Amino acid sequence: MRILYFERKQNELYYREFLNALKGKVDVMLNNPSGGPVDAVVYGYGWVCDENLNNSLSAAPDTHGSALKVLILNKEYKNLDKKLEFIRKNDIDLVFTPHHDYKKWEKETDATFYKLPFAANPTVFKDWGEEKKYDLGFTGNLFNSPFYKSGIMGPEFNNVRERIAQELSSDKYADVSMYLNGNSYVHGANYGKLINSSKIWLCTPSAIQLVGTRFYDIMGSCSLLLCKESGVYEGLFEADKHYVTFKDDLSDFSEKIFYYAENDEHRNEIIANANEHFMKNHTWESRVDFFLEKISENIS
Repeated sequence: MRILYFERKQNELYYREFLNALKGKVDVMLNNPSGGPVDAVVYGYGWVCDENLNNSLSAAPDTHGSALKVLILNKEYKNLDKKLEFIRKNDIDLVFTPHHDYKKWEKETDATFYKLPFAANPTVFKDWGEEKKYDLGFTGNLFNSPFYKSGIMGPEFNNVRERIAQELSSDKYADVSMYLNGNSYVHGANYGKLINSSKIWLCTPSAIQLVGTRFYDIMGSCSLLLCKESGVYEGLFEADKHYVTFKDDLSDFSEKIFYYAENDEHRNEIIANANEHFMKNHTWESRVDFFLEKISENIS
């Protein structure tokens, strides 16, 4: 199979991870429409990015006539109507998205939608053999800026991440060793080693309830994934086998932290299950396998 892959941005790590895994499976021409006949034209994660979105909508690049047209829909919380317009205007055949509402959007276009969850790189997120010097880790955007609070998510936005940060500042956690770094990020192997050095790592769905890359990073890095109860994990992970949950109102939050920080055997059993599950099902290579399978099924 030969694929012409159009990408506007490659600065996001997971854009590169997916593309690199794809290159390992098939012949990929990146932004090179003069490279000869192809079986499918793919518009990658950053093609309908919000920067220059109107330019993306104005016209798709050369699509080699009858080649299958494929879009990876990303960051659906911004300009979704325009992104759906791109799908309709350019007669996209297949759309892949990590969002659980994908079937709703399929009804608004003539394209076939598939769920393509995020993933992680097992050479970066793995058991590095780090000493467990933290009981608990928690990083990432707290969603407490005006952009979320009074902007895109509205004033009724239920911001559990900010509430967690406030909860962890309580004196009851004085004896819990924590790595806390809200609204800031660590990347690559340094991030994998950091997660690996903590017994437990906190994670929640994104502001639009997406299961982001961090869930897979944690399972790969052999820390216990502790996350808010949600139905969006269905089909991805099993509660109490691959991860542990806490309630949205945080009523059992401290109980879960204290129990799993102290009970090494139970915690390590779940970590081992999660890591095995990640390696079999949630690497970028496994995502590319699914992606290529669906493209093959739809090539006429």
